[in-house]
Amino acid sequence: MDQQKIGMIGLALEVVVFGVWAVASWRVFKKAGQAGWKSLVPIYNFFIMAKMAKKKPLFAAGLFVPVWNVYVVYKVFEGIAKQFGKGAGTALGLLVAPFIFMPILAFGKAEFQRTIVPPPFRHSLVKAA
Repeated sequence: MDQQKIGMIGLALEVVVFGVWAVASWRVFKKAGQAGWKSLVPIYNFFIMAKMAKKKPLFAAGLFVPVWNVYVVYKVFEGIAKQFGKGAGTALGLLVAPFIFMPILAFGKAEFQRTIVPPPFRHSLVKAA
């Protein structure tokens, strides 16, 4: 196989992965009650994701601080995962392999929860009446 064919296969693979990610992120935004097109606008989509994760816009501005941005992205993904009823594993998956975990959120049965209701305390010092 010559270099040109390898390059074309790589380009085709990139287009397919981006296409799957774009459709999946569009659906995730729609599930969250946002306009789907917002998922396709770079940087702006992250501010919208921060809003979906119940984070303040100033927190999302941490995206522009080197090294700190990894933490910011993880916390936003963690918030989105919680809004979909998922845990830290999904958040880590969104950070490491978004092209796999975004379609799981988009096409899975998980529904976006408008409010997060904390679970009741199992070991409370105060007993219920």
